[in-house]
Formats: sequence, structure tokens, C-alpha cells
Amino acid sequence: MVFLLLLGILDLSAALFLIFEVKFIAFWLGLVMLIKGINSLVSSFLAKYFYDWLGFFDFLTGLALICLYYGIGLPFKFIGILELIKAFYCLIQSF
Repeated sequence: MVFLLLLGILDLSAALFLIFEVKFIAFWLGLVMLIKGINSLVSSFLAKYFYDWLGFFDFLTGLALICLYYGIGLPFKFIGILELIKAFYCLIQSF
């Protein structure tokens, strides 16, 4: 339960970094989110569950954070709001 809470806080921080376009540690947070998303997608595909929207949002958030760090223009606020909704969903599910 504590681990799920930490993952929810990680999602929340990534969403806030995207919404406010903070480049401070966006690369490293993006890398963590990218690895988290790839891990989630691969494990879901191996279990023959092809509708893992949580892992897809993690992957998308990781890519967006890395693009933010390098100055590539994307709709960061929209992706951040989607990740914020996912973060609140994960935080609620962790209790």
C-alpha cells in the first residue's frame, strides 16, 4: 500500500511538472516515468491485457517530460491534466 502511494505521488509530481512546464529535473523524472510505463505495458501485454491505459499515460508522460527538457513543443498542459486525473485515480485506489 505504501508503494502504491509513492507511485501515486510520483504521478502527481510528473503531472505538476508538465502543467507548470518545470524543466528542473524533467529529464530524470521523464526517464523514470518512461521506464514505469514500459514496465507496465510489457507486463500487461504478457498477461494478454491490451487495454492498459495507466501504463500508456505513464509512457506518454515520460516522453512529454523528456521533450519538455529538450524544448520540443507538445501540448504539455493537456498531457499534464490527463496525468493529473490518473494520479488522483491511483492515489484513491491506494487507500
